[in-house]
Amino acid sequence: MTSIRRQLTARLLIGTLALLFIASAFLGVILYGRVVREFDGTLEAKANALASLTEREGRILEIEIANAFMPEFQRDKNPEYFQFRFQDRTVIRKSQSLGQSDLPFDKTSVRGLKFRNVKLPDGRPGRLVQFTFAPQVDEDEDDAYEADAADDYYEDLDDDEMMIPRQLNYKETVVVLVVARSRESLDSLLFAFLVTFSIIAVLFLIATGGFIYRTVKDGLRPIDLLNEQMKAIGPDALSKRIDLPSPPEELYTVLDTINGLLERIENAFVRERRFSSDVAHELRTPVSELRTACEVGAKWPDDQTAIQGFFDDIREISLQMQNIVTNMLAITQCDNRTATVQVQDVRLKPLIESSWNRQASSAAGNNLQFEDRVDSDVMIHTDAERFEMIIQNLIDNAVAYSIPGTRISCFTSQNNGTLGLVIENQSNGLTPKDLEHMFKRFWRKDKARSGAEHSGLGLPIVAAFAELLDIALNVDLLPGNIFQVRLTFPAETTV
Repeated sequence: MTSIRRQLTARLLIGTLALLFIASAFLGVILYGRVVREFDGTLEAKANALASLTEREGRILEIEIANAFMPEFQRDKNPEYFQFRFQDRTVIRKSQSLGQSDLPFDKTSVRGLKFRNVKLPDGRPGRLVQFTFAPQVDEDEDDAYEADAADDYYEDLDDDEMMIPRQLNYKETVVVLVVARSRESLDSLLFAFLVTFSIIAVLFLIATGGFIYRTVKDGLRPIDLLNEQMKAIGPDALSKRIDLPSPPEELYTVLDTINGLLERIENAFVRERRFSSDVAHELRTPVSELRTACEVGAKWPDDQTAIQGFFDDIREISLQMQNIVTNMLAITQCDNRTATVQVQDVRLKPLIESSWNRQASSAAGNNLQFEDRVDSDVMIHTDAERFEMIIQNLIDNAVAYSIPGTRISCFTSQNNGTLGLVIENQSNGLTPKDLEHMFKRFWRKDKARSGAEHSGLGLPIVAAFAELLDIALNVDLLPGNIFQVRLTFPAETTV
């Protein structure tokens, strides 16, 4: 599997190589053109110099070339070449270096300069310029040379002079000059440039590759640190978080997401561990009671009255265990966000009256009075089953922990346009510090005074369902040791 570091390095190197190739090609074209233009400029200068030595006097063409001043056209080693022709390819004069050979001639060439690469007579690679021009004219002598007079004069021509052929109009005659020289120096220069630039390019690529690799490595260092820190996180170290020194801006969101995920995982583990621990702790006593009841019942199998009592105890213990497990599962579903909500219109007053009637017998035993001041028209839009469990657990808690002979009150209130439901009872021995613990699972103020039907899960279920239904839950201890629970409903749930 290819690492990100290698992928980035490879892609950056390929990109750099592509840019270097494009830049090299562009620079090479520019440099090649410049060097060739300078080379051609030398050829052009020599062609112009030779052309300036050409003069026409009537039908006589004279080319005054002093060989002593142009030794490059006579030497045996690395010579240069020139050749004069008429447009009909008739040779006028050529350099001594050509011997019996001729230079290439392009009869289609018009006046001006034309450059091209050729193979020289001695086999070397060369470059030539073909220059088509009209020779200089001596105006004073032009009219003096008639055709017959020129014929008489032909016998007295010097070596530098030549009669223009009769088939040519001597007044419109042009001369084609070809000058050629070896391009070995040009090729050597271009080759030296190619080698030098190739070496520089290779060194540049090596240096760039090292720089890119180092840069990518440093840039990905936070990811390596992230990986190392994540490896150190396990079931026994869920409290750890990813903490990178000066992370790049692009990793901020990733770090927040990962740390948020770790926090959720830790909370889930804590909930599961707490659930397992709480269930094991709370079920230990009823399981022990079941075993004791079975052992005692086995000793008096013929005592029907005792057996009936044992079965009654077993039933009560089983109901207690069932209640614990059911409530714990309900809380766990809320914690895991797996509980589903089915909303409908719920009228408050009948629901509260129904919940109170279930506790009426217990309340009567303690001489408790119930004051219901909820308007019969108040209605909310929520999950009826879970909201009923909230009310049932609050009234059950108020009945169980109120001072005998006191009153339990239930009424609605309006605060900043939101509906609130308040349940109050006079508690026995409750302190403000107890408010911090009463929504913890299995917490009871006085376990000795709590019957088997109270497992310490009533208020935790209220808190879990209230959060699920988006109902604000607040508790307070008012003067006179009045314990108050306030449920505040979202504005959109009020019908």
